[in-house]
Amino acid sequence: MKCLVTGASGFIGRLLSQQLAQAGHELSLTSRSGADVVPGVPTIPADLLQPSAATGLCQGVDVVFHLAGIAHQHAAAYDYQRLNVDASVALAEAAMRSGVKTFVYLSSSRAALTEACASDHYGRSKASAENVLAARVDPGVMRLVIVRPSLVYGADVKGNLALLARAVRAYLPLPPEKGQRSMIGVHDLCRLLIKVAEADTLSQQVLTVTDGESYSTRRIVAALRTANGRAGKGYTPPIWCWQFGARLLDLLRGEPAGTHFGKLFDDDISDSNAAEAVRDWTPREIFEDAAKAIMEPRSRNEQAS
Repeated sequence: MKCLVTGASGFIGRLLSQQLAQAGHELSLTSRSGADVVPGVPTIPADLLQPSAATGLCQGVDVVFHLAGIAHQHAAAYDYQRLNVDASVALAEAAMRSGVKTFVYLSSSRAALTEACASDHYGRSKASAENVLAARVDPGVMRLVIVRPSLVYGADVKGNLALLARAVRAYLPLPPEKGQRSMIGVHDLCRLLIKVAEADTLSQQVLTVTDGESYSTRRIVAALRTANGRAGKGYTPPIWCWQFGARLLDLLRGEPAGTHFGKLFDDDISDSNAAEAVRDWTPREIFEDAAKAIMEPRSRNEQAS
């Protein structure tokens, strides 16, 4: 099976590419930077914002794993639309013209929360891409599978989990027990993506993926503290301290009031249907299993990969 992976040098794309290579699949890798991912397999530098970028990428490809997009960045709604929606649709249309059998689109659980998070340009762009892809892709020509992972954890993670890890290294105290969220390990997610591509049929074409656990910020921080050699209950400042600190971050980053407090303490629970829809797949890890790797320096993780 020949597989095209876009965003191959990213957090998820790097591990997915390595797992695909280990499974014996032929690879075509692309990313904006063109950084090396798998030894002996060149990564094609491609800017998917360019109208001609999709041309030629899909020739001779059986499966496209489309991971490229804007995620952990502060970008304008227009930029999210161009890359997360328009470029995704252009790639899918090129894939259909090239005879690709399966197009796996990596979306997000936030795509199902756009009504509650009207200012979340990322979630809105993912929901829009899902809708346009479903309308444009002819199921008689190419199978479309949309995968919605919850918050993904693992070594070299970026975004809010990376910020929490840095804060723990700087002796962040334990947060209060407030709010629950769903998560999924990057190794389990990549195993699922490969099984989706290899499956002849799926009972559902939109898969929401979690590890089946519920995590409070307190549980996450406690696991990171333990991995950093600071096991124990520790001190928990009152909730107003966290509200004050989160508001300062809002001001420093130009975010609406309540943004960072919500990221820390709002509920974000998803119901996973992946284990039911994909045969022989169940999650194998929880966040505590990955906490040590998250706390290790990036260079050490790269040497181990």
